[in-house]
Amino acid sequence: MENEKQLAAKRANSRFLAALPAVLHHDGEELPCAADDLSRSGVLLHGKMALPTSPDVETTISTPSGDRSVRVAGRVMHAHSEPDSEEVRLGVQF
Repeated sequence: MENEKQLAAKRANSRFLAALPAVLHHDGEELPCAADDLSRSGVLLHGKMALPTSPDVETTISTPSGDRSVRVAGRVMHAHSEPDSEEVRLGVQF
């Protein structure tokens, strides 16, 4: 059985740290943001936006040049807003 340290290392190896352009689609709005910490199972989004009112969202993630993109459905698993700014961080599971 793997211990926590091994699981954390395995999870870190399967993530792609990037600052890709993204759009959070929620309640009929398109909220520009950035996609960081991308993996097969989810992504960390951040940007100046309001916290979603429900956990079900869709996200479009694009290449840096914008020539390709993918839109995926997901669920917000955790959300954090910075008290001194409008910056929000969302952990979205695909």
